[in-house]
Amino acid sequence: MGSGENKAIVQRFFAEVINKRNAAVIDELFASNYTHHDAAAPTELQQSRDGYKQLILGFLAAFPDLTMKVENWIVEGDKVVALWSWRATHTGPLGPIPPTGKKVLGMGIDIRRITNGKIVEGWVGYDTMSMMQQLGLVPPAGPGN
Repeated sequence: MGSGENKAIVQRFFAEVINKRNAAVIDELFASNYTHHDAAAPTELQQSRDGYKQLILGFLAAFPDLTMKVENWIVEGDKVVALWSWRATHTGPLGPIPPTGKKVLGMGIDIRRITNGKIVEGWVGYDTMSMMQQLGLVPPAGPGN
């Protein structure tokens, strides 16, 4: 597949899975042996497509109005990089964290490796500290804190 097709796969992930809440599309886009890399996610949910789907469903349950917008793309060979912004309201439990009702916004980055039309590996990073500060769970950094 060419870089245009690879980008279209990742675009579909953001459009359908994240912004339209259609987690079933993960089965179409991701290889069954998908491996996920995310320092903020439980290790057991990073070892397969089904684990990743649980991770996504949990995040969407915690932030049911979540929207992501890709701000920039880099596509090279089998890798697609998306720099994205997000905004949401925390109205559901996020693991052990009860809903706060607070609005959050931030930036993050995805790197997806695609083989034979399927996403086989992914790396995700976003500013979890800022999210925790916006949720009121961690004091803001700065003088006096």
